[in-house]
Amino acid sequence: AVKFAELCVKPSFRMHLRTESALDRVLDLLKDAPELPSLNLCTAFILYVLSSDTLTSGISLSTVRLMIELVSKSPQKNSVDDEEYKKMQQRILSIIHQSLQDDIFYEQRFNTCDIILETFVNISRSHLKEWLRNEARTLNGFDLMIDAISSIVQDLSNNDFECYPLPEILMRYRKVCRYINMLEEFCSANSEQSSSVLSSNVDVNRMYIAQYNQYSLFHSMSKLLDLSLVWFKQHSSTNDSNSNNNNNNNKTTAASSDKQDDSNGVKPPNNWDIFRDGCKTIMSILLILTNDCETHCDRLTSDDRFFSNLFRLLVTIQQSSLTNEEKFDAVALTLNLLINLVKNTKDVYKHLMEDNMPGGSTTKIYEYLADIFCEQESLAAKAESQEENDWMMEDGEGDLDERLGIKNPKNSNENEANFNLALRKAAGHMENTFVAAFSGIILAVVLLRDRATYASQIRALMPQKKFDTMAFILKKFFLFMHLSHAFTPSGVKTLEELIAMVLSLCD
Repeated sequence: AVKFAELCVKPSFRMHLRTESALDRVLDLLKDAPELPSLNLCTAFILYVLSSDTLTSGISLSTVRLMIELVSKSPQKNSVDDEEYKKMQQRILSIIHQSLQDDIFYEQRFNTCDIILETFVNISRSHLKEWLRNEARTLNGFDLMIDAISSIVQDLSNNDFECYPLPEILMRYRKVCRYINMLEEFCSANSEQSSSVLSSNVDVNRMYIAQYNQYSLFHSMSKLLDLSLVWFKQHSSTNDSNSNNNNNNNKTTAASSDKQDDSNGVKPPNNWDIFRDGCKTIMSILLILTNDCETHCDRLTSDDRFFSNLFRLLVTIQQSSLTNEEKFDAVALTLNLLINLVKNTKDVYKHLMEDNMPGGSTTKIYEYLADIFCEQESLAAKAESQEENDWMMEDGEGDLDERLGIKNPKNSNENEANFNLALRKAAGHMENTFVAAFSGIILAVVLLRDRATYASQIRALMPQKKFDTMAFILKKFFLFMHLSHAFTPSGVKTLEELIAMVLSLCD
């Protein structure tokens, strides 16, 4: 079996398996593998290697069941005394180091379960079939994924830099982020899915993933966000310090180094990029799991530390030396998660109005969100004034709806063409508009809940102390999303309600 595994590492041999339709016969020969510890491990590795291309084109139900069975019958960590198994483990690790570029396995966690989960990672990168999503759930595949995430996060939380050097932390951190991304693929809906049956299946998967083992995933995401923020800050400081030192170095040396980087075609990512991307990964899956789900939002907001960390993340990202483009995804995802949490809970809006920003700040959370709105709206307006705004009509007489073309269906085709042109010409300031819109939506939800109490406080922080700018941004955002077909029906209804409410507050 191990010799066959060595052959499978070669792309030409994997191509042979596909062209000769030999894969089914190979898998049939391996069906008894789960019973033997060494063969169990080797078979898992074979499936991992094949998953890079061969399996993804047409994975079968029998293969998925074999993968899960391999894990269920694999030896426990503390009971592996089989010398043959240990030899096989070292042999496979040797193959990985010699023949594969993947820096994803480490010896302390190298077992059948880890290999199979990395196999699922590869499979999830292709177009997942609906039956596979459901089989992963019914065969306890989600359990394996969530338990593995919990285990790695706990390992990182327990040890941190005291036990692991940075490369070891990064290897574990990347692995847990891959697992989270994989889990997100399994609980997401395909873009073309529209039937109520498929939508129901997605909801079942989301509920299962969120609520498994008493919301184990939520606890893990909270811990991981805590760690990510600490490491991101540490490496942001390190990166800034290194940048300053590099600026003081000899220019010839710097130029030589730049040429060397360019010759390779790819510059290695900064460590802070890795931790920033990890924060985005956390926000992304939680955004899916909390969408239109009061139960999940209530559970997540009951964790005070996590809720505070959302604002720590916003501050950390905004204060970093990342470019605006690099900041956008993390900020947008975090604000969207906050929209879900405020919209789908009864009392969180009160915390936004009454609580201070974390870290001993005297600024109220709503004041911080209003600052984001005003700053981003101002940046967007400034950018628009410097270039032709192709997707909007010229300013003229008429109300705001007419200027935006919302009530004139004859202009819809022209507006959509202008919209596509604007995407190419004005991506930067549209990002400012989006961030302003997201923060504006959060404040608008607060107003929807209790405008009598909070309208004057929020109005005082708006441009010209009026709600006109907020109404304009929300309507602009609505048009943008409507033309790009990016809204769900519930999203359309919510934003229409918010716009109507904000307009009612305009002078």
